[in-house]
This record gives sequence, structure tokens and C-alpha cells, in this order.
Amino acid sequence: GSSVDFSGKGLQGGDITVSEYSIDLGAIKAGNEVFKSLTLTNTGDFSINFPSFILPNDFKLVSNYCGSALDPKQNCTINFSVLKTTLGIKNDIISMTSISKGSGSTTIPLMFTSIVTPGDPSGNIMFDSPSFATPLIAFTANDTQVQEVTSGSVKDIFGNPVAIGTPVTILLQNLILIESDNVIRTQINKNGTYDGRIVFHVKSTRSKGPGLIAVSSGNAFGSIPVYLAAGAPYGSITLLPYNKNLIADGITQLILRSNTVYDKFGNIIEDGTQIPLSVVGGGNVSTNSLVYSAALTASSFAG
Repeated sequence: GSSVDFSGKGLQGGDITVSEYSIDLGAIKAGNEVFKSLTLTNTGDFSINFPSFILPNDFKLVSNYCGSALDPKQNCTINFSVLKTTLGIKNDIISMTSISKGSGSTTIPLMFTSIVTPGDPSGNIMFDSPSFATPLIAFTANDTQVQEVTSGSVKDIFGNPVAIGTPVTILLQNLILIESDNVIRTQINKNGTYDGRIVFHVKSTRSKGPGLIAVSSGNAFGSIPVYLAAGAPYGSITLLPYNKNLIADGITQLILRSNTVYDKFGNIIEDGTQIPLSVVGGGNVSTNSLVYSAALTASSFAG
């Protein structure tokens, strides 16, 4: 770095230089402690002591090898640590007081600049889609349906949205990942500010049943259960009985039951699936105990 003379020239020869006056710490992660060493040199003819250092709240004087006084033509090292928790460009000043023997004191400002970026992911990762409010979602068991999965904001331990491009691990059960760059993506929330989220797409497998979506990044983790429902009824449906005589009284009922109904991949369709029933007088049919059933009422006319 540059060597800047903070001599108190005129203080009876008590001259002091610092290895760096303007210190650029560069990009530092929130929560990550960084260290900086500076060398002080007494270029004068009298001893200099350093009674005080005034530090910002997020700075610490880790070690001071200058002792109580620095003799002429000697140098020493002081070490600082910096721990930032909020994001953005930071400008800080350390004020160092030096006193030359037989003279007054002078204050040396040390300028620190840094850009604080988000820390490592931490805590729970929630999901915007699918929603925890309705954890069982009806993926259809087929080979074409695509579901977008979106996490809530992934944050560091201080509540800052984590950086774009932060790596993400995605684990799936009974689902297939079809689109993901496995990183935190850019997303703007409704307040117009950046909010780091995970966005990817999956498709269902051909088997109905429970599944799981899980994501992890750094020390952050989130998961949500899903349910893959059967697809649409497929193939022929056999109704029993085939023949039944009814009394034409407008009251008598005939109960029809089918064989078990499957989707095109052999999954038993869900109870409650509605399909139209073509009969005189119309009507609906719904599944019950994994078979179709319906009650038909006889007409008041014979035939």
C-alpha cells in the first residue's frame, strides 16, 4: 500500500509514518471476521507513544506490538479485526493518537473502506410454491406435468438475503428435476428490493403416492412433503350387474358397481373422482372404496 507521512513535523523531530493510510478491505461477507495489519515507523529522533485508538463498534484492536513507546528509527505492528453484519459500502475511520516526547500529541486518521456482501445461508428455508399451508399438492402422475418450485427468501444469520449465485443442493423423492441451475436466483419482492430465492422446475413420476422436495444451501435447509395423485381414468370400465329388471315404479333403485379403475400408468384413481354417467334421466358417478358406484332410480314407465 501507499506510505503516508503523518509526521507531526515541528514536534521536535517526533515523526511517524504508517504503512497504509487509506485501507481498502474489498468485499467481505457479513459475519466473516477479517484482519488487517499496519506497520508504524518512527522516522524521528525522539520516542513516540500511542496512548489511544478510537475504533468503530465493529472493529477490534487484536494486538499492539508497539508497546508503550516506539523508539527512534524503529517500527512496530498493530493488528485489527473487522466484523460487519449489514450490507453495503462502508467507510470507517480509526483515530490513532501519537505523542512525541517533549511535545504535544497528534491524531492520525486511518480510513477503511469495504463492501459488505451477504453471509452464508442460515436457518430455515420456506416455500412459496408449493405452500406449507397446503403441503399435499395434487401432482398428476404422468410424464408431462411440470411444477414450479419457489422458495422464500434465503437469508444469512443476520437476516440479509444471500448472494445471487450461492450454490444450492436439491433433493427430490418421487419427482424428477428438469430445470435448475442449482444456485440462488435473482428475484425482486413486492417491495421492489432484492430477495434471494431458489427457483426450479420438477415433473412428476408415473407412480402416485408421497414425495418430498428438499433444498439446502450452506447452513440453511428446507423441505416440504408432496403427494402425487393418479392421472385421469384410462381404459375400459366394466359395470356390474350387466342385466337387471326394475319395477317401473319411479322408486326402485339399481346399484351399479365397476371394476377397479386405473390411470394410463396403472395407478388406482383417487376416491371422489367425478365422471359423467350416461343414463336416461342423467346423473353423476363418484368413486367409493376404489371402485365406481352409482344409484339409478327406475322410471315410472315400463320398458
